[in-house]
Amino acid sequence: MKKDQEQYHKSEQHQKSKTALICHRFFLLALIATTTGWFFSFKLHPIGKLDLQDVIIEGLTLSCILISYIYILRLKINFLQLGWSLFTLGRLIDFFDEFTSEPELFDTTLEGILVISGLTLVVVGFSRAYSSLKDEIELRKKAQDELSAIFEASPVGIIKIDDEFRIERINRAMRKILGLKEGEETLTIGTDVRTIPSVGQAGLDKLFDKYRENKTVVLETPFRSLYGRECYLEIAANPIMKNGDFRGAIIVVKDITERKRIEERINHLENIRRCVLDVMCTIIAEKNPEKLLQKACKILTQKRSYIFAWLGMTEKNTKRVIPVAKAGFEDGYLEAVKITWDEADTGMGPTGRAVKTRQPKVVRNTADDPTFEPWRFEAKKRGYASSAAIPLIYEDEVFGVLNVYSIHPNAFDDEEMELLQMLAKSLAHALHSLETEEKLRKQAIRDGLTGLYNRIYFTERIQKEVERARRYRHPLSFVMMDVNNFKEINDRYSHMEGDEVLKEVAETLLNSVREIDLSFRYGGDEFLLIIPEIEESGAQKVVERIKGKLEVLSEERKSVGKPPVELSFGIATWRPETGEKWEEVLKESDLRMYENKMRKQSPGPA
Repeated sequence: MKKDQEQYHKSEQHQKSKTALICHRFFLLALIATTTGWFFSFKLHPIGKLDLQDVIIEGLTLSCILISYIYILRLKINFLQLGWSLFTLGRLIDFFDEFTSEPELFDTTLEGILVISGLTLVVVGFSRAYSSLKDEIELRKKAQDELSAIFEASPVGIIKIDDEFRIERINRAMRKILGLKEGEETLTIGTDVRTIPSVGQAGLDKLFDKYRENKTVVLETPFRSLYGRECYLEIAANPIMKNGDFRGAIIVVKDITERKRIEERINHLENIRRCVLDVMCTIIAEKNPEKLLQKACKILTQKRSYIFAWLGMTEKNTKRVIPVAKAGFEDGYLEAVKITWDEADTGMGPTGRAVKTRQPKVVRNTADDPTFEPWRFEAKKRGYASSAAIPLIYEDEVFGVLNVYSIHPNAFDDEEMELLQMLAKSLAHALHSLETEEKLRKQAIRDGLTGLYNRIYFTERIQKEVERARRYRHPLSFVMMDVNNFKEINDRYSHMEGDEVLKEVAETLLNSVREIDLSFRYGGDEFLLIIPEIEESGAQKVVERIKGKLEVLSEERKSVGKPPVELSFGIATWRPETGEKWEEVLKESDLRMYENKMRKQSPGPA
């Protein structure tokens, strides 16, 4: 529809131009015919009759008219050019009239006809030019008003600066971005934009470094205006150049604060998702519960998702939450605060309520949340602006809490909490699985009666101890032991009493050796000690210590009518530098134990 209207207007204008051209041509033909007839009928005056003063005056006048004619030709105004041409021609004929006797046509002179016709056309031309100029002025004013309205109504901020970088104008959106209230005038109108402190602080002066290259410069930056508003802006500086000279610039400003917040939020959630995935991978790879919890806390803080994270286990008798793992900026926080899950003030925070309700709890602003009062001072010192506590639950029982802290208030929205709950749930199941695995492993490698390592674990562990002794070139001692008269104890006092003896021997062994020493129930009533880094003389001291404890134990048993407990010992030491096989040394300790047992059973001299 719009295109059809434009084509119609163009066709109408073309028709008018065509009609005006035909009229011009007809008028010129008539004028040429009349002028030609006049020239054929004029006669020259004698030279002596010329008035020189009149000739000079007429010549100067004609020169001015001719100069004006040249200028008017450049204006290209319809009728004005033709009219001034006729007027000039009439004045030219009038000038020649000084040299000729001019005939009259139709009771008038040709110059009068030309001058009157020319002036008439000049008036028409000027009238049309004035009308066109008036229309153009109105159009320009209308366009200027429309541009001004667009400038003010633009949804993005616009600043107009002059060739000396002084601010000429700021639109409504820009005033809003700056933080101005409705009706307030900016303090920066007429100021060199480069000298405004906040512009320099934000690095916006760089926008004008290459203005002479006539390139649009775009950047994104945080900004704090003179009026105190903080935001994030996208700014484009567009220089205005004319003939290579800088005439000013248009600066387009868009407030992208909300977009940046959304981007930061998306990045934050993406970080948490990666944290959850990393913890999942750690759960698969890490079989040590303590290390798993420590790594989980570290993952949550090392990617800058949270400033601090810790895991605590619930203690039923004291109703306290005991920290077992932590990472991030803690600075003694856990030592400075007390966290419980009772009904005291220290149990009303997010951690205590998470335990009691079995639901995640969030403190969105630690500075004003009344439930966070007991920990507010310590949290403020460390920059903890918000926190969340997520319970670790297995089979409807809360056994721990994951606590995370953010430097931003109003953190931990629903989507973020869903991710943290997923993480806590995975940790809870992993810890339960590891605990179950640990129980099964203990059952597999420990003797069910005495709690000592069994023969299966000996086969697994001996290779590691031998390799370690060979690597560091230290001795490895074996102490083989056997309970004396064990069959008699079973037969005379019952197998229950025999089991009791085996348990008491195991407890004595555990209380007599170092943490790095290994105690085994080797089979039946036989026991074995592996003592690393100890020569045979050192192993003998261990044996003497065991004997001393057994003597005390035997006296206690005798006092209640129970048989004493005695052991036979065999000691042998393997040294890696000898090239001897450790199996042979173990057999030697077994043989010495047997010889010791035989000597005790042999009757003494009469």
